[in-house]
Amino acid sequence: MKFYVYGQAGGTTAWWNDSDKKLKTNIETIPNALDKVMQLRGVNYEWKERRDNTEGTQMGFIAQETEMVIPEVVNNTKGNYAMQYAPITALLVESTKEQQTQIEILKNEIELLKLEIENIKNQINN
Repeated sequence: MKFYVYGQAGGTTAWWNDSDKKLKTNIETIPNALDKVMQLRGVNYEWKERRDNTEGTQMGFIAQETEMVIPEVVNNTKGNYAMQYAPITALLVESTKEQQTQIEILKNEIELLKLEIENIKNQINN
């Protein structure tokens, strides 16, 4: 890695990443996003050796597990695994959209079932 911070780094704004469409090719919506999210395992953990100010419980993923699901965010250099966490937000956005589509379908089915029940009740009462 050309730039590595052992400890904490930060600022008053988030990191900027190049994302201009003109710099990209083969652009596709992430397929099966919800399925991929369902295969991920978020974990709490503590570092075996304290790293600067990272005392206590941390939250993240295990890179070796994540590589099986979304290898595009995992790097394995000489047996040491690292991850890019920021791109996972794109996966989460697409999986949320998939879930919302499922929710809308189920809401419509519920409304149709309510109408059918109401019709059956009316037929019984008449």
